[in-house]
Amino acid sequence: MSLKRFKNKDGYWVTKDPSTKNQKSNWSRYKPTHRLIAQKMLGRKLRRGEIVHHIDGVKTNNKKENLSVMNSSQHKLAHYSLEKIALKLYKVGLIEYRNKKYHISDALKEIINAEIGK
Repeated sequence: MSLKRFKNKDGYWVTKDPSTKNQKSNWSRYKPTHRLIAQKMLGRKLRRGEIVHHIDGVKTNNKKENLSVMNSSQHKLAHYSLEKIALKLYKVGLIEYRNKKYHISDALKEIINAEIGK
């Protein structure tokens, strides 16, 4: 069975939900793919208020290991903790601020390249 999918206006993949085959409206049958995958991982429907977080921040990376189900408070904490880490990296010079954007410093690029080369 081929699943029809496309990107929605928010940049997420949406897929035709097989559990909605009896619904009359075709558009209401499309659900965010990451939510369908999370439901399959959990073996149940998502509860009201549950959020599926993309760990790497890439909305289209719907691999199981990149998805984490959490509530709104946990989701805010995940983003807050990432921002705190980024600010610590900025303070020690591993992230730089130029042209109204944050960038990886040359020093951090060297560290990353050394790790990738192992």
